Amino acid sequence: MPMRRIRTTILLVLLFVIFPGLVTTGSAQAPGEQFFEQTGHLVSGSFLVYYQGLEDPLLLLGYPITDRYFDPFTGREVQYFQKGRLELVDTPAGQAVRQAPLGELLYDPGTAVQEVPADSPACRHFAETGRSVCYSFWTFYQQYNGREVLGLPISNAEIREGRYVQYFENARLEWRPELPAGHRVVLTDLGRIYFDKVVGNQDLTRPSRPDYIPAASVEIKASAFVTQALIASGNMQTVQVIVQDQFLRPVAGAETTLEILYPDGTREVLPLPATDERGIAEASFPVGSGPVRELVTLNAVVSYQGKESSAQAWFRLWW
Repeated sequence: MPMRRIRTTILLVLLFVIFPGLVTTGSAQAPGEQFFEQTGHLVSGSFLVYYQGLEDPLLLLGYPITDRYFDPFTGREVQYFQKGRLELVDTPAGQAVRQAPLGELLYDPGTAVQEVPADSPACRHFAETGRSVCYSFWTFYQQYNGREVLGLPISNAEIREGRYVQYFENARLEWRPELPAGHRVVLTDLGRIYFDKVVGNQDLTRPSRPDYIPAASVEIKASAFVTQALIASGNMQTVQVIVQDQFLRPVAGAETTLEILYPDGTREVLPLPATDERGIAEASFPVGSGPVRELVTLNAVVSYQGKESSAQAWFRLWW
């Protein structure tokens, strides 16, 4: 065994002995590991220490979608989570866990939102990349140790899939006004997106334990998006509803009903076609009339095998 690996193992053992509170264990789990029933995967060792050291692990990384494994393309041990990828890298001080730059790897310039002056008190300008982080994104960045977790901003705020988003070296933030106040900034599932787009080896997503049986047969999660965040009355708007199970696999055959709520209280109900093999249901509809700048809310209710999930999206009426 290489001396570096021996030293790393000794340091991890000492860490678990001296700071046992850093590791959450269960009766069926070995010290220094945690099994996630939600996805059937195990997080252990230095990856678990890093994960549990985050301010809010589920918010910032989500659940693991693979086990830890050696990646021949990077030459590193890695593990994918819903919102990112952890990897073991060599540093002058030894091996350390870092987040992979999935934001950089996936970024493709989108539609820029009108820039806020760099000297605005609502923003922080980063000279290293020439980008600014503003408003709720800046609040989130400060609260969750953005420099370490998200990395530097590599874009300004943009509109993607009908939402305001901003790319960072390691992640992408989304603004979701339909969520409760204080919870409207979330991370995109870049870990899942990159894994599906680039890695694509579904064998790596199989549960850690051969005898693992999910607590429930199927749990579904729905997400909704519109293609245009700003749209004039009378134009055609397109909505997509994406349905996944508890292992983040697409669910085909789910039924969706869409409720469209206009600012004056007008309500329209639109049945969507069943989700396809990608877990996507899509439909277009003419936008009704209403005051410019007002918000239109979409509520999607999804049902599958007796289970239900809901999702929201929104757009603004524009000129």
